[in-house]
Amino acid sequence: MSIHLSAQNDYTQYYNLINRGYTEYANKEYQKAIEIFDMAFSNYYPFPDDVNMLKKCYLAIDNKQKAYETMRRMVLCGFKLESSIPLVNSNTALEGYRTDTGSGDSILEQKLAQEYPKLRAEYLKNIDWESDQYLKILTHFEVHTSLMRKKCTTTEQDQMIGDYGFGVEKEMFMNLMASQKNVSRAITDTWTSNEMEVVIIHTSQSTTKEDYELYFNLLKEQVLKGNISNVQYAVCYDNYLYRHDQASYYGQQIEFNPQTGSLKCAPIDDIKHVDKRREEIGLPPLWVWGKISNIELPEEYKMN
Repeated sequence: MSIHLSAQNDYTQYYNLINRGYTEYANKEYQKAIEIFDMAFSNYYPFPDDVNMLKKCYLAIDNKQKAYETMRRMVLCGFKLESSIPLVNSNTALEGYRTDTGSGDSILEQKLAQEYPKLRAEYLKNIDWESDQYLKILTHFEVHTSLMRKKCTTTEQDQMIGDYGFGVEKEMFMNLMASQKNVSRAITDTWTSNEMEVVIIHTSQSTTKEDYELYFNLLKEQVLKGNISNVQYAVCYDNYLYRHDQASYYGQQIEFNPQTGSLKCAPIDDIKHVDKRREEIGLPPLWVWGKISNIELPEEYKMN
């Protein structure tokens, strides 16, 4: 089974389709959602998280055979069972993160775990390791910075190494994004790793008033190319605003609600038009995200 497609230059239509698929899922129109996801995946190299949503659709209609086929497809799109993330407050520099696809079906997960090495080997046949090395440098640098921070004995040392390390990492990332090197997700393995996800988070958090606009413009180009998802972009942009005491733009920043013990949306700027802004980058309406992710929405939010 091979589903590897060449990456498209413009993922706008992909995001629009995925937007519709998530909305149909939230409305419990699972068959409609399946048809829309299939349409998107037949023309674009999908993100593993979106393939995972297709799996959830099949599980919702109790079609475990199709659900398992979709779990296999996740691996062939770069999903990794052995992914890890760099953490400072742990016994090792890298801490295990994923162990399954989150299906909730132990039989399907065990079956995938057994087949995983073969599927992973098939996926890796499509990887251009010369191109992937440019991304690997960033993840190695991320781990190195985490290791250095673990050696710190004071908060001041930790802050200094973090600021310097992630600042350099940001410059490396921006230079790579601005270059003409082909690091397409379709021919590299690192974009879909948790380590790379942390790189994007830390580099976006390291932006300054002088370079944040350039950084996020470069990041948006990667969204359009299908290397970074529109969700990743929105989360990082909103987090940047949040860290600078500003209301979120896309509604993706979350906070803990101590009164209910649940997660809730952080304050949103001009909330009346938030769904319009989300639509502009192919995100589903805020209520869809809230329903699927079990996030409390602001009382002043009105469904359009």
